[in-house]
Amino acid sequence: MATKQSVFPKLTLASTHADPASLVMKKQVRVERNEKADKEFFASVAKHGVMTPVLVRIVNGAGEVVAGHRRTEAAIAAGLKSIPIKVSAIADSEVITLQMIENIQREGLSLLDTAKGVKALHEGPGGGLATYTAERLGKSNGWVSKMLLVAGGDKANPAATITQKLLTAVKIGDLESAYMLTKLEEINPVAAQEVADNIENETRASIKRRLASAKPVRGAGKQEAGDAEEDNIPMYRWMLKVIQSATVSRKDAPLQEAAAQMLTEWINGDEPSPL
Repeated sequence: MATKQSVFPKLTLASTHADPASLVMKKQVRVERNEKADKEFFASVAKHGVMTPVLVRIVNGAGEVVAGHRRTEAAIAAGLKSIPIKVSAIADSEVITLQMIENIQREGLSLLDTAKGVKALHEGPGGGLATYTAERLGKSNGWVSKMLLVAGGDKANPAATITQKLLTAVKIGDLESAYMLTKLEEINPVAAQEVADNIENETRASIKRRLASAKPVRGAGKQEAGDAEEDNIPMYRWMLKVIQSATVSRKDAPLQEAAAQMLTEWINGDEPSPL
C-alpha cells in the first residue's frame, strides 16, 4: 500500500495549498464538540470552501495540522481537493500552546476542555511554572492556577470527583464557581455534594458562602494523617471520659471544660479551639 508521502507531494515552507486528505491530524486539546455548530460549519465549508488558512508544520515531509482541525475535517467531508495552508517551523513544545490559544479565542470550548488543555500545556515541554504558562496563553497567573486546580493540576485534590462530574455534564461552566467548589470538596466533600445535588439553584455567591463557612471533615485534604488520626479516636474518647469524671477545684474548672471541649472537637473531626 502506498504511503501518504508517495501519493501526495511533500510540503515545503513555501507551500500555500494542500489536499486536506494528505494532512496528518493528531489528537488536539479540544475534546467536546457541538454537533449543531459543527453541522452548520461543515455546510458552510462545503458551500464556500476554507477561507482561513490551516496552520501546518512539516514532520518527515508530511503536513501535520497544528491549528485548524475542524476546517480540515470539514474540507475532507466536503470532498475538497485543495485548501489554503500556512506552513511554519513549529516545535513540539509550541503545538499545544497554539492549539490552546486558538480554542480559547473561539467560543464553545468547554471549561473542562480548557482546564485540561491548560494542564497539558503546563506539564508539557518547557512548562512547570504558572507564570510561564500564563505568559504563553496571555492570561493571569491566578487564571492559570484556578484552571490547574479545576483540572487536577498542581496542589489540586486528586479526588475532585464532584466538580469533575458537574463539568463533564456541563452543569457548571463558570471558572470561579468550579474553583470554589473544588476547594470546598477538598475541605468538606459532604458540603460539596450538597451543592452538586442542588446545582440548578446555586450561584457563585452561594457557593462562596458555603466555602467561607465550611468546616474541615476528618481526613479531607489531610492524606498524610489518614489512618493515624482515626486510630487516635478511641484514646481521645477515653481521655474525655477521664477528664469529665475528674474532680477539680473551682479554679481549674475552666481548664477542665476547655480540655473536654477540645477533645470533643477532635472526636467530631472539627478544628480544635485553642486552650
